[in-house]
Formats: sequence, C-alpha cells, structure tokens
Amino acid sequence: MIEKIIKGVLTLSLALSCVGVHAQRDTSDMRNLSLPSRSRLASRAKFMTYPKAPADTASFASSIYHASLDGEWRFRYFPGGKPPKGYNAPEFDDSGWSTLSVPGSWEDAGIVKASDGSSPYPFVKKGQKAQLPKELPVGVYRSTFVVPFDWNHRQKFLNMEGFGGAVTVWVNGRKAGYAEGGSVGAEFDITNLCVEDVNTIVIENHLYAKGSLLEGSRTRRPAGLAGDVYIICQPKVRVSDIIAEATLDPANTDGLLHIGVVVKSHYLNPKELKVYYECFDAEGCSIGRESKHTNLQMRLQDTVHFLLPIRDVRKWSDEDPYLYTVKVKTQRPDGRYSEYLSVPVGFRTVSVNGAELLVNGRPIDIRGVVMRDGSVSIDTLNDRLLRLKKIGMNAILTQPMMPEFYGLCDRYGFYVFDQASVESTGAGESLTKGRSLGNDPMWVSSFVERAENMMQRDKIHPSVVAWSLGYRSGNGYNMYKSYLNLKAKDRTRPVCYGGAGIEWNTDLYCPVNPDLDKLGGWGAVGDVPCVIEEYRADIPTFDRVWDIVERPASKVQGGFMFDFDALDRDKMLKGVVFLRFAPVSISLGGNESVVITNRCRFLNLDRFHVTWRLTNEAGKKISEGELKESVAPGESTEIRMVKEKRTLPNEKLIFMLTLQKKDGLETVSRITMEF
Repeated sequence: MIEKIIKGVLTLSLALSCVGVHAQRDTSDMRNLSLPSRSRLASRAKFMTYPKAPADTASFASSIYHASLDGEWRFRYFPGGKPPKGYNAPEFDDSGWSTLSVPGSWEDAGIVKASDGSSPYPFVKKGQKAQLPKELPVGVYRSTFVVPFDWNHRQKFLNMEGFGGAVTVWVNGRKAGYAEGGSVGAEFDITNLCVEDVNTIVIENHLYAKGSLLEGSRTRRPAGLAGDVYIICQPKVRVSDIIAEATLDPANTDGLLHIGVVVKSHYLNPKELKVYYECFDAEGCSIGRESKHTNLQMRLQDTVHFLLPIRDVRKWSDEDPYLYTVKVKTQRPDGRYSEYLSVPVGFRTVSVNGAELLVNGRPIDIRGVVMRDGSVSIDTLNDRLLRLKKIGMNAILTQPMMPEFYGLCDRYGFYVFDQASVESTGAGESLTKGRSLGNDPMWVSSFVERAENMMQRDKIHPSVVAWSLGYRSGNGYNMYKSYLNLKAKDRTRPVCYGGAGIEWNTDLYCPVNPDLDKLGGWGAVGDVPCVIEEYRADIPTFDRVWDIVERPASKVQGGFMFDFDALDRDKMLKGVVFLRFAPVSISLGGNESVVITNRCRFLNLDRFHVTWRLTNEAGKKISEGELKESVAPGESTEIRMVKEKRTLPNEKLIFMLTLQKKDGLETVSRITMEF
C-alpha cells in the first residue's frame, strides 16, 4: 500500500509562535470516572474485508482496504504532562523532535522503566493510597497520511491494536476520540475528519489515566503504542460486525450454525443490500449457502440471520481442533459486490451441568497455564503455544492478547479463559461500598465496558470457552453488573471470577493459590465446578493439585499454573507435566504384557499412529510393533512383548511408545517405561 498511502513525518517551516488557536492539553477525560472512552466505536469481531474473494490465508495487510501506519513517527515525551501549545495542530513544527518506532514499547526504548512489581501500581509508593499522581506524563506521536482517491467515498476507520495507559487521537487538529483499556485495541471513525490532501494524525499516549487503577502491576502492560496502527476503509453500506455461533444438538452429534451479519448504512436515505454466506469444511467442500435481502433506513443497522443444520458434524475440541470456514459477501442493487470476508468457526458447546464443566457434553480437564504477557510478538506466542502443546497443556488463562493469538488457539486446540483487563487489588478488595473499585458505582462504566469490549472482539473464537470478569478486584456492584451484562449478551459460555468466591456472579469456583488441604475437601462436596485460577509452578504443588483432580468424583477440574515463564525455565517440571498429561498411560500387565490406557476425552487411539519398541539397556532392539486397535477414551488394551532375543535373565528392559496424530497439529509423544 506504499503507493496508495503516503505516510511520513510532517515538517513545516512555520514557527511554533505562529500557532495560537489550539488549546493546551485537557486532562479531564483521564480523570473522569464515568467516562472510560469518548467516540470510541463499539468493539466488534476482528475481520478484514476485500474487493474479491480472498485466499484462506490472506492477511489483513493484503487487502487494498488496509493501510498500515506502522513505522517511524515524530515523538516527544513530556514527563510533566505539558506539551507545547498547538502540539496537535497540523501546522505545528515538530522538526526538532526525535522519532520512535510504532509498534514499540517505551520500556524497550528506554523512555520509562518497567515496573518491578514492588507496589500494586508504578505511580503509587508502597503503603500509600492508590490514586493518580497530580502530573500525568504523556508521549505525543505525530505523523501524516494521504487517503487514496478511491477511498474518498468510503468510511475510514483508525485502528490501534494495543497501547498502554490511555490515548487521545487528533486528525487534522480535530479530536477523533479518547480510549482506555488498550489491550483490546480501539477503533475510531475518522471519515469526516480526513481531507483529500495530506492528513496529520496526532496521538497523545497518556502514561497514566484513571483506568490505570484497573491495571495492577502483576500483569505486564507495555507503555506506548505497542500494537499495530492502521486505517481500514469500508463502503457506506458495510458489514459492521459478524456473529458466528456453531453449536451442537442435545445429543452432541449434529451441528447448528447461526451466522449473524450486522450491516450498517451511513446514508441519509434508505438503502438495499443483498447478503450471501457459504460454509466450507476444512477440505474446501461447500456444505451450505444462502442469501437474503435487507433494507436499511437512514443511518441504521440490521442483522441478517442465517441458520444451517449439519448432520454428523465434526466437532472442535482441544484434541481435535477442526475448523470450518464461513465466507460472506455483500451485493449492491446494481449487481456489483462490495465486500468479501471470511471467518473460521468450530462446532462445540460449553456448559455447566451441576458440578461439571462440559465441552461437547463431556467433562474436561483444564491443563492450563497463565499467559498474560502481551508484550511479545505473534511469532513468540506461536512458539510458546507449540511448546505447551508438546507437553500436554490444553488451556490458557489470559488477559486480552493481540487478535492473532486467538486464531492460533483455535487452530492448535487450546481452551482459553479470556479475562477482562481488570486488576485493582491495590485499591482494595473490601465489600464495603467505596472501599474497593469493584464495589464503587462511580466505576461501573469502566468495569462493564472492559469486559464487553473483550467479549465482542473475541466472541467468534471456538477456543474461548469462558469469560472472566477480571483478576482480584474485590466483588460487589460493578462486578455484578459486569456479570449480568455478559450473561445477557453471550449465552453460549460460562462467566467466572475468582474474586467472587462462591457468590452468584460466577458460574465456576476459581480460587487463587488455594489451600490445597481445603481444596481437597471442596473437591469432594462442591456443588459448582472448580477450576483453579492460579497455582504455583513447582513440582510439589503441581503433583498435589493433580492428585486432587484425579480423585474419583472430584469436582476440581484442573487449573492454571502461574505462569508460562516459570514453567518454561524448569525442565524437570516440564518433564513431570508431560508424564501426567500424556494422551496415554502405560503400565505392566500380566504375562509379560504392557497395558496401554487411552487418557483422551474425545479421540480413539486409531486417530494416532501408535508404535512401540522394546530394547535392552544398550538400546538393542528386542521387539517392536504397531497398535491398530481403536481404543476408546478411558479404555485400555494390552500388548504382548516377544522377548526371545533377551540375553540375560535379569536384564533391564526399556519399553517406548510413540504417538503421532494422523491429521492436525503434528506433535509427537514418546513415553518410556523401564522394568
């Protein structure tokens, strides 16, 4: 898009003293408790539109309707929070400013120091009251762009995929909006602010705002514009959101696909649009299609609904993350197609039945790890997920990550507990009104908006199996309202919150670092499912937790080890985890046999290539073979070993079993046993 979007640094010869019409920085938005955002668009599912049917692997950046603003921006940091007069004006002379790469964090650039975690908030000293400082530091970014000619009669939206603190956005000296809670990104409609010539964009990135009190130091949140910044354009009658609910019938056999295409008109007069959809399986075969007309009144929106029943649908789970693809296109009355888009869908159900958390009607184990570091690249996240999969992990607890992360979890088969960016334990956890942010009604808008923004953005991902209201922020009015809002808008997933204990505003009991003696008692008598929100990453704690989980009729269904880094650097712990979470277990049977037990929840062993090999201590092969039986989940089979080549009567033997899935993610599991 270089030839279509000209982005550069604005350097003009006008002196700063000539600028007198623009006001000084206004900090009222940053301190207004009832205003979490201004002119920020409602969060929506992440998708990109194209002028023709895209390839299944098409990236956002490959669309001619996408223009990246990443790169070098003019930048200056003002620790006292007082940028010069006219800093947001197009004619401002920024030639004396330095440059800073976007995306990029201020910590990596040496502008600010990373929090050491010694206090709940980096701006509050230990023992002091949690409140904003008098001076609010700000970094000001400035750049320019030119709108392509063929974008002039289309809607233009500025997207920011991740930022610290809060942002105020200006386009050509006019305010586009204000936003906090940057882990889910923010989107602004800048259509009416753009001109046909060079456009100036200024982003004030406030290091702290009142929303910072909801972002405790336990989770690393990089300062600065840490995510991609880009502009997309869409027609004036456009797809504004998409709903994709792929569920199962009560017998968990047949699928029902519900597609809701939300279309919005920006015209003052009525408009007509025809909406098409088609569903494909992973092999590219079409399994259903339909089209419908909709008539849109002045600047209103409508949702076009489609339903598709599918017999014997292939279900999505952590063990078999099978994805279908839904493709949507829209057509104008003159016959021309205006937008194409596609989204992956996975058919599965998540439900709570008594004291059991079920996926596709079966109880599951949450073999999880906490992964809240949103400062790493998508390549690093991909590598981490693959390493977790290889040792048998199947679940992630995270606060909102970059959108691509959830696509990887869909593909690899991870159960994601998506947690709102709410963490205010440093401001108190008391249930007394006003003694915690979670029970102070002045903060209700911020609590509700953060949880809903997360839900609306990530709702189409089958990997997301539960919403979490936040981390250790007390309980009370704001958490009650947030819970009710999520339950009203998404009835397909449970909502949980560790800070609720066993109050009514959580569907799961999610203790943080629980007393394991007491947890064992809960496992025997609890009346709701228990998933541990956090437990320590060490071998004794891991073994105790999973001894409780694996007790007969235990109500504890696993949990999340804190955290990925602690697990990843402990090789012995990873080995113990793998042995506990391997898809099969092996043990000695009678009459010189080995018993193989299928520990999967959904897959028979005929979905794997299973081979075995018996050697002596020196590695010399004694016998080998292949398991061809279809062993159902929870069932066992025996392998007879032929030992006529054994040379010594008391020689130690080594049995090795190797499993590799026949399709899907190619991970190899090897389990050995000496006897």
